[in-house]
Amino acid sequence: MTVEDNHPWALPDFGCDLDGNFNVLTKAYKRNPTIENYLTLRRENPEGEIEVAIHGGIDQLYYMESELARYGISADEFVSVFDADNHAISRFSLFFMEKIVEARDLAKAGQTQLVRRGLAVPDKLIDWFITCSLDAMSYYDQLEMNRDLIVLIRERLGGPFPEYETGSEIHQKKQNAAIMGGALKAQGVKPSLRQIAKLMDVAPTTVMRWFEPGEFETAVERYAKWFNPDGTLRDFGLNRMLQTNKSAQRESG
Repeated sequence: MTVEDNHPWALPDFGCDLDGNFNVLTKAYKRNPTIENYLTLRRENPEGEIEVAIHGGIDQLYYMESELARYGISADEFVSVFDADNHAISRFSLFFMEKIVEARDLAKAGQTQLVRRGLAVPDKLIDWFITCSLDAMSYYDQLEMNRDLIVLIRERLGGPFPEYETGSEIHQKKQNAAIMGGALKAQGVKPSLRQIAKLMDVAPTTVMRWFEPGEFETAVERYAKWFNPDGTLRDFGLNRMLQTNKSAQRESG
């Protein structure tokens, strides 16, 4: 099978030469679809068209037909994914999300070996669907992704709360805790982690995990300088800066 025969449909315009065949760059990538090869081709040809689809097609569907049927998926319906049909991609994205939720519920109920028992869809099948969807979108140059596929991809990449996102949220809460402590100290109150936890409506142990020994007290001392004795924020010249900016904007307008 030649590169041009990778898909059974007519070739799109993107990544093709004047004769309607895949261009040299696209052929070079499809012969060796590694990120190393792609980086080399892209760096050497920053403006070149490289069509990147490598998954999908009738041959793959024939091979996967029994596997799809095992999980109640009709190959006749699934073929629309290879056509970059947005409705089909959305429908199967929701289907696989439902299967993920069902598997979690079974696991919470104490069920085990779910994939082997046919009670859960294997991750590799979900990932194959995602790659086929993305490749079809690339092949047909239809790069508007529906949100159902976005949510499914995000779930497979770590869910709605990835490590960096969680770390950022904890950092913000930790700072808020220290600022609250600074406001209390400015009013003559010696803040405790339990007191801050109550104000933030979280468990004391949660706040304790945010700070190393002595770190909370040091941060409180720093933030206490932000507040007046009545607990209000000090001016720091901010109001004057805002007024100056407003005046400058009026004069320039």
